[in-house]
Amino acid sequence: LPAVAKAIYDRQPNAYDRTQLKLKKGQLVRITKKLTNGMYEGESDGRVGIVPFTYVRFAKAETA
Repeated sequence: LPAVAKAIYDRQPNAYDRTQLKLKKGQLVRITKKLTNGMYEGESDGRVGIVPFTYVRFAKAETA
């Protein structure tokens, strides 16, 4: 890590939980850290937060 992942589902976290990232399907997330509980820490649209691993898939590297 870091790596780029793509959201595979929309995700609207609980309004009281400011640690989770809101996701739209297809949105790119820069994953910066894997946490011990199966979650990732990531950044998207200028926000840093927690992303469940079940909501993202790592993007394949582009070949030149």
